[in-house]
Amino acid sequence: MQNEISSRTKKLLLIIMITGTFFSTLNQTLLNVAFSDLMVVFDVNAATIQWLATGFMLVNGVLVPITAYLMKRFSTRQLFISSLLFY
Repeated sequence: MQNEISSRTKKLLLIIMITGTFFSTLNQTLLNVAFSDLMVVFDVNAATIQWLATGFMLVNGVLVPITAYLMKRFSTRQLFISSLLFY
């Protein structure tokens, strides 16, 4: 007898995956929208804010190989749930 996933469980999993994808995309693009506000709040010029954006993207680039290592060590489910909790 093969285990079947119920329709309700499938819908719940789909909603969780879509929510995680939305937050990931939001995280990647949110900084660009805030540039002008950050310049005003911290009283800095555009070059300084651009360095902030560069540092943010550099950290994202460094995390790609780390994520590959973590995917070998942990299950995808564990990584997905922990990343949503850390976010």
